[in-house]
Amino acid sequence: MKTPGKAVILIDDREKYPVLFPENLRYYEAGGRPKLISIATRRSRMTEGDYALEADPFGCVIERKGSVRELAGNFLTADRGRALKAFHRLAAHTRTPILLLDFSISDFYREAQGQPPAGHVASEILRLATSLGLTVISAGPCRGSNIRRNLGAFLAHYMIEDMIHVDKPHPATQLHPPSDKSASHPTKRSHPATSKGRKPPK
Repeated sequence: MKTPGKAVILIDDREKYPVLFPENLRYYEAGGRPKLISIATRRSRMTEGDYALEADPFGCVIERKGSVRELAGNFLTADRGRALKAFHRLAAHTRTPILLLDFSISDFYREAQGQPPAGHVASEILRLATSLGLTVISAGPCRGSNIRRNLGAFLAHYMIEDMIHVDKPHPATQLHPPSDKSASHPTKRSHPATSKGRKPPK
């Protein structure tokens, strides 16, 4: 696919502290040739994730989590079943599912009164990510409009790069969301190589 001259990024309309995106992204093609890509955003009610390209809505899709407290509320409370179903849908219905940690990794291991034991939430998230094949990106503490816009530039670059170099069809988007039972106990997907009749690398 050719490098697009413009891209529209969908942002879930429930995002309370959305990532900012630059109006233009300087993209370097193979060989170091620069190209300016115009970036626009549009709020939309998304069924999977929080950010995606309008031209590739089931390609690289990003789910943003803003704090350890938010993740603890998702996975260590009665909300766990709903959250697991949402992540299963993200993994099943998108080509490149991304979990964006919009906070410092050290927050996972900080002892705080009224919070889960240090490392508990990290264990839950990493277990989920490895079982579903999610790519985890740690943004660190991105506060301030300039820093959040730089983060947006990186995410836009990632989504566009993924769309340009896609060499496989979208996954079967007609899959049904998992039942309550399967959502509570996520199963590990087979290695991509095994689905093509090859042995996975050692």
